[in-house]
Amino acid sequence: MHPILTSIEIDSDLSARNAELERIIASLVELDQHPGLAHLRLYPPTGNTAKKWAPCAASLALMWDDYGRMKSILESARTVRARRSKPNDADRVELTHLLRDRPLELERTAVPLAQRSLMGPTETVLHIGIADIVERMKVAYPAVTELVSAVDEINSFVLSQLAPLQKRLDKIAAALSVDPDGSTAPSELRAVSRDIANLLDTSANDPLSLTVPSVEAAITTIADRVGRVCSEFDGIAKVLAHWASTIAELGSEVNEIAESRLRGAQARDKVARSIVTAPLPIPSDRTESLRSRLTEVAALRGNPKARVAAIKSLREAVETELTQAAADEDLAQGLLDRHAELRGRHSAYQAKAARLGVGEDRDVLAADRTAADLLARRPCDLQAATRAITAQRDIIAAKATAREENR
Repeated sequence: MHPILTSIEIDSDLSARNAELERIIASLVELDQHPGLAHLRLYPPTGNTAKKWAPCAASLALMWDDYGRMKSILESARTVRARRSKPNDADRVELTHLLRDRPLELERTAVPLAQRSLMGPTETVLHIGIADIVERMKVAYPAVTELVSAVDEINSFVLSQLAPLQKRLDKIAAALSVDPDGSTAPSELRAVSRDIANLLDTSANDPLSLTVPSVEAAITTIADRVGRVCSEFDGIAKVLAHWASTIAELGSEVNEIAESRLRGAQARDKVARSIVTAPLPIPSDRTESLRSRLTEVAALRGNPKARVAAIKSLREAVETELTQAAADEDLAQGLLDRHAELRGRHSAYQAKAARLGVGEDRDVLAADRTAADLLARRPCDLQAATRAITAQRDIIAAKATAREENR
């Protein structure tokens, strides 16, 4: 038993204990709102975190119970103190018991029969007082705050390190039009996404199994993989970003192939009618095949690598066909151009003969008629016409020289 408190001591104790109670509830509320504790409530802990959290969770629950017990004792003390302005002896005895002794029954424990004496008690009763409660809470509080702070620290560190990497990954996934975790995403993208998810899962459920160095090592590995993935798929993403315009461009080139093939066919028909030559080869027209492939490629969705490979293959095929169509057209058109060139040279030599004053010369006229006849024939023998025009040129030159010498 404690000595009976005076009125002044009672009021001092009540004031001090009430102030302690206010500080305790403020600390408990702050702890209850701590992000580390919120994390533990949101993600049931496993592994090392679960082992460390179990005793702390019990301590936290006990602190709230002890707060309730202390509050109950003080409420009883305030009720007694409020009976009269100056407590009488009975009040002081009761208040001393409430404030200094162990007035609250905490638990009853049965005494095993083998441990009882003949007339001994059948149970033990544990009582607790304000001093016991405060001391017990002072011991329990640091361990709980240390644990929840450690949880928040490691989880916040993981999130801060992974956030920019996840952002880069999401950006490249968006450019590829895939879900980084989806089945249509490239395997490399899914793999690094799983690495991030695994670290996040560990940070969520067992953060205390991680340390800052271990997280830094994991982040370095993940960052390296994210860098390689982004580097590899950046070019693919750029192709996909211009997918519609590329499809339109290829469509225009296929149309150009079709037009070139048509011009080539028309030129071959004209050559067959107007020029003596061996039969020109009739190339296979792959225009419709290319149109079908273009339609298929334009409709592709999903795997970005497959899409880019398909459009690259189509582009190569279109470029090859465009080159071949132009070559086939040039072959036929070249013969027609040669025929037109010879006709132009014939007209030029006629004008030259007239200018040199030998246009009416019998030999010049004969050479002119020979060349004109060969050029007018259908089909025209270009080799014979070339020889005739060369002869026309030479005769004009010879006649002009002789005329000049005879002056």
